[in-house]
Amino acid sequence: MTMNPMTREDVILVVGPMDDSLIFEIIETGATKEELEEAIAWLYADDAMTRALHHQPHGTVAELCEILSRSEIEIDRRD
Repeated sequence: MTMNPMTREDVILVVGPMDDSLIFEIIETGATKEELEEAIAWLYADDAMTRALHHQPHGTVAELCEILSRSEIEIDRRD
């Protein structure tokens, strides 16, 4: 697991193009790429029941969820 904070390029790789101020805000959390991916999974999970049955995000992941949820970005989910 990567323990280094992300770069601008890392954020864009995970989330896609977005406003530089949001990228900066995400980087300022000190989050890892894995934490950002987890936040996206929480926010964009297709099954609300699955989210309800598991623990709620906390710490950095919860902070990332808050940042992403108030932005109007569209995550390109190609899974």
